[in-house]
Amino acid sequence: MAWLMFIALSICASSAILSGATVAYAHHTSRPDLAVRAKVGVLWALGGAFLIGIAIPLVNAFYGLG
Repeated sequence: MAWLMFIALSICASSAILSGATVAYAHHTSRPDLAVRAKVGVLWALGGAFLIGIAIPLVNAFYGLG
């Protein structure tokens, strides 16, 4: 399970880095439509990393309820 989380977090980090580079490129070439899509990509990557990071505490909390 830890390896799966590591791989998923690595994918989220690489997509956030790629989206950030796309934002820089879009601002450099004056393409606001591409910049908006890249900013949304950064938000999705950060949201995915947050959900992956909070998965184990959530499972432990729900397991403790039952």
